Amino acid sequence: MGELISDQGIWSSGVNLPDEMSGLFLRHTSIGMAILVNFDHVQGRKRFSYAHEYAHALLDRDRTATVSTRDNASELIEKRSKRFAAALLMPGEGVTEFLRSLDKGLPSRYEQTIFDVATEGRIDTQTRPVPGSQAITHQDAAMLAHHFGVSYQRYLPAKEPEPSFTTRMCQTARARIGRERISRLPKNVG
Repeated sequence: MGELISDQGIWSSGVNLPDEMSGLFLRHTSIGMAILVNFDHVQGRKRFSYAHEYAHALLDRDRTATVSTRDNASELIEKRSKRFAAALLMPGEGVTEFLRSLDKGLPSRYEQTIFDVATEGRIDTQTRPVPGSQAITHQDAAMLAHHFGVSYQRYLPAKEPEPSFTTRMCQTARARIGRERISRLPKNVG
């Protein structure tokens, strides 16, 4: 992320910030644009914070500063930046491809039609995966988070997902494992 950000002429660095603050974006005539993220957070969370603050740099250049904290996470500007970061770091097609590599994310049923040449008859059939085989486990979620370099809690939140996770990735996951299983994933792993 650092190289992408610096290629855009934006200075970025990790700094010591309060734990509830994940990062901030600054714009000033004397220094230009800068992104600072919480140095003490785990690597995956920092990566997400860089992408999140990069969204502010792209979309909120008219502001002098934006600060991303737990307290303002529900604000529209923060939700939009989370959505951007999730789509940048975990593109829907990549998530789908990764799930398929685990034999997950398959359709709930396959419909097939067999034609009998001799009788000119037709047989319609359905096959289904083994029950429970499509459920995304904690291990699957951890492998997915590792694959995309984000923290586990950024992949599947424990409660109703924020708009950042209702992008293609979460919509795909929800369609495949159901709301109940997502809501039972622990929020403190990662």
